[in-house]
Amino acid sequence: MPDDPNGDSPNTQLAKTIVEKLIDEGLIPENKKSELEAGLTGSGVSQDDWNLWADLSSSPPQEEEPSDV
Repeated sequence: MPDDPNGDSPNTQLAKTIVEKLIDEGLIPENKKSELEAGLTGSGVSQDDWNLWADLSSSPPQEEEPSDV
């Protein structure tokens, strides 16, 4: 990979690319971006993490209940 202007290592660049593609395809929720990038670069993502994120991304969003305030 070419040098990154942000100074990211090739592993970090690859992790960011993978995460962006997964988010773009709707396979991983946007709110897991930082956690997933960190896990991919530090080998801290388990099979259970992947399964949970995939399940969350495919489930319909839950509506917030109106408050009685």
